[in-house]
Amino acid sequence: MKQTIAVLLFLLNFTPGIILAQQISQSFVTDCGFEGSITLYDSKNDRWLFSDSADAMIQMLPASSFKILNSLIVLEEGVVKDENEKVKWDGRDRGFEDWNRELSVKEAFRVSAAWVYQKLALKIPAEKYKYYLEQCEYGNKNTGRYIDSFWLDGSLKVSPVEQISFLKRLKTGDLPFSPETIDKVREIMIAAEAPGYVLRGKTGWGRVDGRDTGWWVGYIETADNTVWFATRLKKDTDNKNPDFPGCRKSITEKVLTALGYIPSLSEGSGKK
Repeated sequence: MKQTIAVLLFLLNFTPGIILAQQISQSFVTDCGFEGSITLYDSKNDRWLFSDSADAMIQMLPASSFKILNSLIVLEEGVVKDENEKVKWDGRDRGFEDWNRELSVKEAFRVSAAWVYQKLALKIPAEKYKYYLEQCEYGNKNTGRYIDSFWLDGSLKVSPVEQISFLKRLKTGDLPFSPETIDKVREIMIAAEAPGYVLRGKTGWGRVDGRDTGWWVGYIETADNTVWFATRLKKDTDNKNPDFPGCRKSITEKVLTALGYIPSLSEGSGKK
């Protein structure tokens, strides 16, 4: 993956005819009041677009955006019989009403209930996680010390470019999972549908060493194109600006609309 990123940077900067970095105005991000970037890949035109090409290469914790790959692993390994099997709640109040009940993988994905995935992760050998991270070329592939939190505690790190590269393989089915598993995860990823497009994605919000990282990653399919996106925002934890969760999606919508990929989506703020 490091070699892939190096080649990408070379092409962006030195190959005639390749659209250069910084195609997206960084003001989409800064106007929201946060650090970060948005990265796109346009399949029809075979081009990458960046608001900040340097930031797009930096690896940070994926937080709940890892639920995409985690869902694939959980379903493929048969930890639950299918995406609708309920996982028993332990009765502990975790501060989110939507989390405080029995949840299926499908439901946990959509309300971003971390406890469900943490509980299921304990049933998967570390070697299996390492195998899938290697085969999917996902970030730094590090499972850290704790198998039920490595995507939350900063052990596992991934860049926006790597997020999109993984999601491109999900779209084409070029991953070490059965077609049935891939189809199920594609289905639970659907966040918006309307005449002319389907949007699949996952948010993420993690906190390590006094810094918050927020993600909105996915792809939108139209009649004649697929556009992948990875929006990542950053802030100090003591910055209590309430717009942080909503800006992940609103920035993405504004950019996709401004570039003519979609009509206005009017997306909500989403969960962690």
